[in-house]
Amino acid sequence: MNDQVQRLHEAFLVMEREAGKGLGGVSDPALDTPLADGRTLRQALHDLGDHYKEHIEQLLWTKWGQRIPRSEAKRVLAELQGLRAQLSAYFSDLQDAQLDVASASANNASPRDVVLHAMEVENATMELIANALKGGGH
Repeated sequence: MNDQVQRLHEAFLVMEREAGKGLGGVSDPALDTPLADGRTLRQALHDLGDHYKEHIEQLLWTKWGQRIPRSEAKRVLAELQGLRAQLSAYFSDLQDAQLDVASASANNASPRDVVLHAMEVENATMELIANALKGGGH
């Protein structure tokens, strides 16, 4: 990654962390909070998501115009990042005491079991990938 691209990437990571800090405690009822521009918090977040989707398309078109192909590897990694963030968000509202409460609908797994299993599978998979890339010269 070139320096300017790296700085832009790092700026997005900072924005992601800051958004997580600022919005991590937002409850569903708070999504109806009106904003100064007349939208609700829910509308603003959905609009922001739509805005990003629009600019993803624009970025892909600008790359296409420069004959830079879409990267399946980048897309898959971005999807994985989004799914990891979604899993993290879904357990972030639990209390510590709720981490070990098993649920029949989750095959008697607790939230901790689910999270630790997901982490275990990711670590094992990433190790397999790292070893394959070392040996394959990719």
